[in-house]
Amino acid sequence: MKRFLMALNLVLLNNVAIAQSSVTIYGSLDEGITYVSNEHGGHAAVVSPVAVPDFFGFRGVEDLGGGMKALFRLETGFRSNNGTNLVAGDMFSRVAMVGLSSPWGGVTLGRQFDLTNETLMPNANGVLQYAYYLMHPGNLDNIGVTEVNNSIKYSTPDFGGLSFAVEYGMADSTTQPGRVLSVDGIYNRGPFRVAAVYSSWHDRSVDLATTLGYSSFLGQTLGGGKLFTAKSTDITGIAGRYQVSQYVAIHGMVTHISFDAPLGSAHMATAEAGADLSVSPFNTVTIGGYVSSLTGTHYQEIGLGDLYSLSKSTIVYAQTIYQHANGLGHPAMPLLAPSDDSSQLIFRIGVHHFF
Repeated sequence: MKRFLMALNLVLLNNVAIAQSSVTIYGSLDEGITYVSNEHGGHAAVVSPVAVPDFFGFRGVEDLGGGMKALFRLETGFRSNNGTNLVAGDMFSRVAMVGLSSPWGGVTLGRQFDLTNETLMPNANGVLQYAYYLMHPGNLDNIGVTEVNNSIKYSTPDFGGLSFAVEYGMADSTTQPGRVLSVDGIYNRGPFRVAAVYSSWHDRSVDLATTLGYSSFLGQTLGGGKLFTAKSTDITGIAGRYQVSQYVAIHGMVTHISFDAPLGSAHMATAEAGADLSVSPFNTVTIGGYVSSLTGTHYQEIGLGDLYSLSKSTIVYAQTIYQHANGLGHPAMPLLAPSDDSSQLIFRIGVHHFF
């Protein structure tokens, strides 16, 4: 009996080791100092993650045979400058999903990124140039980190570089008042990647006061932290990236948003472009910007950066970014408070590490 129990323990330990070998721990840490010319009328120095939001997670895959696999992913965001959770009370604020993949495609369920985020972000200045400040005003087009709760997603196999996906997020009175439906198509082969997406949200609320300085929008008063709520928000976008040579890459994007509220409708259109110039195997100079128009306000933003790779996982960088706005809203780069005049300028130095 003792020998049997010892053998059983060895089998169980071996199975646990095999299961653990399919689990990966990964994440991102960014820290730096940002000087801001104007936040609510004053200069500011900010220590915080910006290049890539801080996160860590676990992902695992189990081979079920016949080309089928079980998979899961758990991912949470946090702030490296003070160690707090990005979303108070959420254990896995970014992703919490489980699913199956097969030769006929994959199905995943849980809290997942909106397809607008997943599809267009890889071509965005804010990602390719390690500058979240280059994301679009208020992240209203979801290019920055945007999650969908209670969702189910189907992704097709890759057909010679071409793939498609559809995602549906079910309404929930506490975490997601309205349903979400997104579809996308991606072609990614060789030096060229192009992607298109459509995402429709019902009963969505967004913070236009804190992020963009609006006091009212489409007849809704936004004082005292009140959010703007639209009956429907429809987002379309297309983005492309082309590796011209080993030294030069270019990329661009166009997005459009339609808001339908009880007292009216509004639109936002944004176009961005950027270029990455490798001046050495370790050093890349970046330039990028966008123009954007939201009913009542026009935004223009331009950024210049220098990225130096210390290794495959670690870079140090320096950036300067300028935004100008005129109209009802105020200049307000993502993660910063709005300016009280027509411009906002930042200088930043930082270090970023993937693990």
